[in-house]
Amino acid sequence: MNTGDLEDDAVFVFPQAVKSAQGEQMQSDDLTLRNGIGFFGETDYQIVPQKIAAEADGNALKLKVRSHSVTALKIHK
Repeated sequence: MNTGDLEDDAVFVFPQAVKSAQGEQMQSDDLTLRNGIGFFGETDYQIVPQKIAAEADGNALKLKVRSHSVTALKIHK
């Protein structure tokens, strides 16, 4: 999660080597937007999740974390 106004380069270090990491990131600079669920259970996306991948380097993952975003990754060993 990055609640700040600037992008950040994140590095995650693990005790063993990782092969890859994929996931989704939701981001918007308009802090008034929100996602919801309609009356019949349909999703009302105002902020659409984007597919992302983190760069694996041995036991570290490198990821650019956008401003005002939430990120979820699935890590593969």
